[in-house]
Amino acid sequence: MFEACVKGVTEESFQFCLGNEPNASRICLCIRNIEEHFQGLGLEPVFHIHQKNGEMVNMLQEPGLLTEEMVKTWIEDLTLKGVYDPINRTRFSLCDYDLSNMTMAGTALLNSCSEGLQLLIKAALKPKEMNGPKVLFAILEQVYSPSISRTNKLKVVLHSMDLTSYPGENVTLYVGDAMPLVREIKMNSMDPSQHLELAIDCLQGLTKGTDTFLAFKVNDLR
Repeated sequence: MFEACVKGVTEESFQFCLGNEPNASRICLCIRNIEEHFQGLGLEPVFHIHQKNGEMVNMLQEPGLLTEEMVKTWIEDLTLKGVYDPINRTRFSLCDYDLSNMTMAGTALLNSCSEGLQLLIKAALKPKEMNGPKVLFAILEQVYSPSISRTNKLKVVLHSMDLTSYPGENVTLYVGDAMPLVREIKMNSMDPSQHLELAIDCLQGLTKGTDTFLAFKVNDLR
């Protein structure tokens, strides 16, 4: 089990790499792939930052929202203070599983990088900092830059989607095309308030179908 956890993503086309390397443009696919890898092994909770205000930021889905201070505070919560419980205004006890999962996730992330990026990350971090959240943030600092222009282009595509363009107005096919757009837009988002606008854009195309009941329900949700 340990070997599976630390192996990471070895397929070269889904590894994190530097901007001058062949797969640099596939960063969003790489993040999605490593998240699926962690989900299959139960390692993903250490990337779910629970803030003191009760809000949660998923490092693997919302990298545009991350700050160095946010990640530092989260690591301290997991390793020293205990995760804050906003309901009871206390802290949970430290969890041994979180500590081991952080270590394994950090190794897995390093093993999911190209050789050149691995060297940069190892040079930037001390051995005791090689935990999942810290390594992921270091990777993102090197290879990920939220693009407003890219986000705007994706929003135009999403907003122009039309259910009637799908055979039999198949909602499943529509959702299958919409969700990758939604995910990348959400990843690039640097403001949580934009998520509501994103949900509205996602539903827009469903209102164009000939099923009046579906259109009514969708408009009701919007």
